[in-house]
Amino acid sequence: MVDPSQIPAESIIHFPDGVPGLDHAKRFVVLKPENLEPVIVLQSLECEHVSLPAAPVRAVCPDYQLELRKEDRAILGVDERWDPSSLLCLAVITPGTLKAPPVCNLFAPIVVNPQKMLGRQVLQIGADYPTVHPLDG
Repeated sequence: MVDPSQIPAESIIHFPDGVPGLDHAKRFVVLKPENLEPVIVLQSLECEHVSLPAAPVRAVCPDYQLELRKEDRAILGVDERWDPSSLLCLAVITPGTLKAPPVCNLFAPIVVNPQKMLGRQVLQIGADYPTVHPLDG
């Protein structure tokens, strides 16, 4: 478990609305496990058992095109002229099993504005990105 008192405030990502299904978890920190790059882990500071493995969407889908609605931009603290390269866009990973490979969710990435340390899970309503995308390797 990460000790929240040991985390500098500027390292904490705030999810004003929580993460869907985990509405009580509003503060996360990024962990970078050794030898798993580009995979990172978003660790909840409110609930020690909540951790979300994720990878940058561009590592999974190089031509990924993130869309942000007005509501998403407001919560993330970006204006209509936002630059996709200024945001961290992560696909949440579901680990594999003996019978199935790991998969990630490209339809609902977690987007973080590192300048303001604000995050939100953003649905890609007008896109054909899948919720279950197999990971190779």
